[in-house]
Amino acid sequence: MTRGFAILALCAAPLAAAQSESAVPAAQSVGGVKYVQGGIGKDESSAMLEAAKGYPLSLVFSGGKGNHYIAAVDIHVRDAAGKTVLQARSDGPIMLIDLPAGRYTIDAQYRDKTLTQRVELTPKRSVRVDLHWPSGE
Repeated sequence: MTRGFAILALCAAPLAAAQSESAVPAAQSVGGVKYVQGGIGKDESSAMLEAAKGYPLSLVFSGGKGNHYIAAVDIHVRDAAGKTVLQARSDGPIMLIDLPAGRYTIDAQYRDKTLTQRVELTPKRSVRVDLHWPSGE
């Protein structure tokens, strides 16, 4: 009987992975830059945080004393030369962005407050940027 449980567990693992991948919203593209935004609900946010390993840059938005996830954040990403490479709105608390290696400046606006973060992306490492608005909820 133990063998039957082992076979069931082996069959369930690929199913769980497939369900997790399907919880990630479809990728979008602006100006040749692919991104995914979402993370609403426990399943989708867990799936997106797992998928972040495959993206050079992930942004996570939170606000307030409770560090709650927030959405409706306007993103403006510029390269080292100051050229806009992505301008989009994240309707969820997580945004995964596929950018080439380089230095970037991220402006994230929530309500009337803009946070700015500079990042350097390298080919073999994913960077996570947590953006927190203390008064936002």
